[in-house]
Amino acid sequence: MFGSPSSPSLVMGKLNYVVTAQESTSVTHSCVGNFTSLRNLVIAKCNRIEIHKITPQGIELIRNVPINGRIVSLHPFRPLDGLLDVLFIVTERHKVCVLQWDVSSNELITRNASMDIDACTSKHPWADQICTMDPDYRVIGVYMVTSWHKVAKRGLCAFPLDNFGELEKPFVPRMCNLLVKDVKFLYGCDVPTVAVLCQDAEGAHVKTYYVSQTGSVPVTGPWTRDNIDQSAGLLIALPTPLCGVLIVGEELIVYCSANTYKERPKPCFTTKSFGRLDGFRFLLGDDEGRLHLVAVSHENQRVTYLRVELLGETSIASTISYLGNSLVFVGSSCSDSQLIKIDLDAQGSRIQVLKKFVNLGPIHDLCLVDPEKHGQSQVVTCSGGSKYGSLRIVSKGINEKASLELEGIAGLWSLKSSVDEASDTFLVVSFIGETRIFSMNRVDELEETEIKGFLSEVRTLFCHDAVHNQLVQVTSSSVRLVSSETRELLSNWDAPDGLNLNIATANARQAKGISQVPSVAPFKTVSMHAPPQERICR
Repeated sequence: MFGSPSSPSLVMGKLNYVVTAQESTSVTHSCVGNFTSLRNLVIAKCNRIEIHKITPQGIELIRNVPINGRIVSLHPFRPLDGLLDVLFIVTERHKVCVLQWDVSSNELITRNASMDIDACTSKHPWADQICTMDPDYRVIGVYMVTSWHKVAKRGLCAFPLDNFGELEKPFVPRMCNLLVKDVKFLYGCDVPTVAVLCQDAEGAHVKTYYVSQTGSVPVTGPWTRDNIDQSAGLLIALPTPLCGVLIVGEELIVYCSANTYKERPKPCFTTKSFGRLDGFRFLLGDDEGRLHLVAVSHENQRVTYLRVELLGETSIASTISYLGNSLVFVGSSCSDSQLIKIDLDAQGSRIQVLKKFVNLGPIHDLCLVDPEKHGQSQVVTCSGGSKYGSLRIVSKGINEKASLELEGIAGLWSLKSSVDEASDTFLVVSFIGETRIFSMNRVDELEETEIKGFLSEVRTLFCHDAVHNQLVQVTSSSVRLVSSETRELLSNWDAPDGLNLNIATANARQAKGISQVPSVAPFKTVSMHAPPQERICR
């Protein structure tokens, strides 16, 4: 980014260049689905998403895609007529969109244009957000809280989905105006139904509501449970045949449905994230970095036993995704993310860390250090949260594709073999007494080549692509026009005796040279035209 014409940096003859030294590495969300023709892991990192291919050995990155906004919710779903999953994304500024993988172009495209939740609901700007999705993909809910004139307003913005997976006009169903900790859609309901974990002065409750566009009063759902564990902060919806919810607190885990209430004490910990292992087994990550297994045993549509086991220690997880084959991705926003393998039959720790993914965040402080005193500073950061503090070094630079040991370089230009080519073909390197030409071969190695129409025994002042698939070379005594296809000389201009060009420049149609000889005109202009008889100067 360059300063404005009136900025002090330009007045002093300096330019400011701003570049991203390191993209975001903090993982906030992840999900698993069939987004491409393969099974994929999708990871959200601030304003970027990464799409990985899941392999028997782990994951392989396919795409790294920027998103216009900080991601706060990421949910996959599959349209009723679709063969592949799509992504529902909510950003920090309350924009929503649906993205899908285009198999023909192998790129991520926008399926639904971005919607503004604030504009759709005609409310004031929202703050907290909780996103939940109907298991039958009939509606997506974004629960939000706002404060206007010191009055808290709460509501569930519901986005209906048609049979093609398109977002329809959202609506705000009526619900209780209590402090909401979590919201989940229930399984096995004819009408989309949410369970709401809320709290008031009397205690914590779980209430259910039908998500309906009609009516000006809340439409109460099939069941309600009052006065439950006040430390509860997470709901986990269970599939058929149970169709209830797990309520996870600090010391209790409870199964609750219309006709069943079963609780079990558990080790004291605060749940930070959870991931589904299968229909009735779940992984819980706590605030100390420990990973727990929750298993629900059932018989005849009734829960018979709740089991909580400690598996081992990982990074403090902000998201957990089960990949299959006992592989689990543990994404973290306060330490390195991990790819782990779980062995439920092992003794002691049942976790094996297969791979770590570096995370610089959160960065509490940083400084610039030039250890080798070469003027190339490195960024040293104080990174990590909780018990995972560390010093990290971020080097600025360019990823090297190829290198050559060359001394005395006076100039460097890249040229195309055709004006229609997207990439450059030739690298022209000028030395004090010669010119050498290089190109990339089929295995992406830099090798020396030849352009017959160029002078190689003298120093080149300037090179450029010219119109009609031509190349121009300017030396101290000549201007040469060469075909980029045959590499043969088409025409040339030789300087008169006693005239030497010292500085030159060119564009696609003209070359200009400057001479320091007092007795001749300081500027010489050479023009390149299409007809062969007019190709060179006058």
